[in-house]
Amino acid sequence: MQENPITFWDAFERKKAGLPVVIREPKVVWDNILNSGFEEQSVLSKLPLENWEFVTSLQQNEMFIFDLSYQDIQNAIDEKNLSLINKHLYRVQKIAESYYNFRHHLETSVDDKFNGVRNENMSIATGKMKRIVSLPNMTGIKVKVDNLGRIVKVGE
Repeated sequence: MQENPITFWDAFERKKAGLPVVIREPKVVWDNILNSGFEEQSVLSKLPLENWEFVTSLQQNEMFIFDLSYQDIQNAIDEKNLSLINKHLYRVQKIAESYYNFRHHLETSVDDKFNGVRNENMSIATGKMKRIVSLPNMTGIKVKVDNLGRIVKVGE
C-alpha cells in the first residue's frame, strides 16, 4: 500500500484543471490527461501512478470502524447492535504523510496529556485514540454516518 496525500491547495489545483480531487481510477485520469495535452507539472507530479489501485480516502472528521471485519459491521448494523459499533467507531482527527490520528467518536478532549506530561501510549491503551504510522497497519473500514448518527454506508 502507498499513500497519495494532497493538500487543500492541491485539491483546488486538481479541480481547476478539471481533474477529480479523489482519484479512484488513475488509469482513466492519465488517459484523459494524455489525450487532452495537459502539461501542468505541479499537478501531474502529485497524481498517483497509472497502475495504482484505490483503496480508501481519508479526510478530517470522516468515520472509521477498527478491529471489526466488514461482515461483523454488517451484522452489527442488521442486528442494531449499536454498543458493538460504538466501541470501535473513530473519527479522523489529524492526517500527515504516513501518520494518521483517529480519536474515538465519543471522546471530546483533544488533549493527549496525562498529569501534564504528553503520553502517547496512555491514549492508545484506553481506547480513546488510534495512531497509525504505516499504511500496512491501516485496518479501519470507512463508514458514512448521517445526521442522526446512523451508519448509512460501509466502505468507500
